[in-house]
Amino acid sequence: MKPQQYDPDQLLPLSTPERIEGRVLSLIGRATRREIWFLFVNHRDTQLPIILPLEDHPSLPAPGDPERFTRMLSHVGEATGAAGVIVVIERYADPRLSPSDLAWASTLHAAAVESTLILRGMLLSHARGVRWVAPDDYLFPAGGATV
Repeated sequence: MKPQQYDPDQLLPLSTPERIEGRVLSLIGRATRREIWFLFVNHRDTQLPIILPLEDHPSLPAPGDPERFTRMLSHVGEATGAAGVIVVIERYADPRLSPSDLAWASTLHAAAVESTLILRGMLLSHARGVRWVAPDDYLFPAGGATV
């Protein structure tokens, strides 16, 4: 087994969209499965050594999921000193946002807003890479109605 190499970039604050996207691309990369990832940062936007994957989640969130994820995010923040969270929705498909992606993004955004953490980014890991998911995509979908 090859030992892991020290990566000085891991200590750089994830203070810009480019750094966040680069870190997600290096850690999660292109999608290979269906999963949701939570990466945590401290008050200086330095990534903490905790990454939580959520495997085997349903295609759409359940009605109680915002509260459940709020509790989980708040608990992790209190237990680790995290100040912010980066959420990555991973699924093997093209980069276009699906109704499932938008539903999960809306649910996880609501959970982060109600938690003790700042949402530092919502990204999608797809079959060809990583892309940002803008709040306008999931908070105000086409047609002007809110989710």
